[in-house]
Amino acid sequence: MRAVLVALAIPLAVFSGARAQEVGELLSGLGFAVPPKEGQVRVVARLEVTPAGGVLRLEFVGEGDARLVADPGITVTGLASEAVRWPEGAEVRAVVPGQLYFPEPPRILLPVEAVPGATVEADVAYAWCLVGWQCRFGNERVRLAWPEANPEPAG
Repeated sequence: MRAVLVALAIPLAVFSGARAQEVGELLSGLGFAVPPKEGQVRVVARLEVTPAGGVLRLEFVGEGDARLVADPGITVTGLASEAVRWPEGAEVRAVVPGQLYFPEPPRILLPVEAVPGATVEADVAYAWCLVGWQCRFGNERVRLAWPEANPEPAG
């Protein structure tokens, strides 16, 4: 009976120790060459404010080996408050069905209205991959300050 327990304990110990290592290290240890992959997704957010209102402009830039997954894509949800309103709806999705990655860095525009000095916030969710290696989900909250004074109409 002891021999059976020892025989079971050794593979379990090896397996539990393996979980703490990186997958790349494990594969290298087994003789498989894993090319290094590096990259990230940078979310660039800015507010464009005019006398008629504003637009939250988001650009998603894959750096290095990172690419944004076209389906399920990107979802941006504007967070409403007493000082912030989303006149065309608070949620925008960017999806390219039938395609693995977005062909160009995606850009999302979300119309917004706010009182001077308000904080404009939106939750951003996206899927991205280190090409040929691993995929992940990204979640960020962007926060931007509405100007203290709205621009004057041109005239």
